[in-house]
Amino acid sequence: MHFRLAHGAPCAIFLSVLAGCHAQSSAPPAAPPMAAAAAAPVATTAAEVAEPTKFCSTPERHQFDFWIGEWDVVMRSHPGDDLTKEWVTSHGINRIRKRFDGCVIEEVFTSSDGPDGPWNGISISQWVPRENTWRQTWTDNQGSYLLHYGGMEDGKMILYSPPRTRDGVTTQKRMVFFDIAKDSMNWRWEGTKDGGRTWTSEITMRYARRR
Repeated sequence: MHFRLAHGAPCAIFLSVLAGCHAQSSAPPAAPPMAAAAAAPVATTAAEVAEPTKFCSTPERHQFDFWIGEWDVVMRSHPGDDLTKEWVTSHGINRIRKRFDGCVIEEVFTSSDGPDGPWNGISISQWVPRENTWRQTWTDNQGSYLLHYGGMEDGKMILYSPPRTRDGVTTQKRMVFFDIAKDSMNWRWEGTKDGGRTWTSEITMRYARRR
């Protein structure tokens, strides 16, 4: 969910995931550097759910299938992305479907109450065989444009943003899908300043499949 994929950092889902960020312009590396307004229901045509073409039929392309569907999301975040402020709770709906003969995963996220006001965005995810990784692009109504890359690690889907260095300090963000079940999952947006030795939770999301 991605998701904010927030001011100055958080990309969701899809998620993960998965919450407006400043744009990131640096090109992401080929592989992870460390162990690594509610909208109307989305219509799905027969062509969009057809069997994958020969180009998109590898087992790796099913790694993100757990995310497909419509979800109610409960978010917890810090106002203004200020980690010194108390956690606040907001709500959203996340709709994820496969597009283009099963080759592309599309996420449409809507939230009327935040964090920090209405937050609506979309992501596109794709498995890239030549790089042996997933790629995701997220953009939203708060001006964010975020890139992610990664894949499955010990039963979790983890997508990283490219590292950024400012004033001599290198930071990196990632989204983590975990506790994945048929009708529920958890998502965290995390940050590190020590090369991935420790990660700080900045946004959390609890997914429950819509009935």
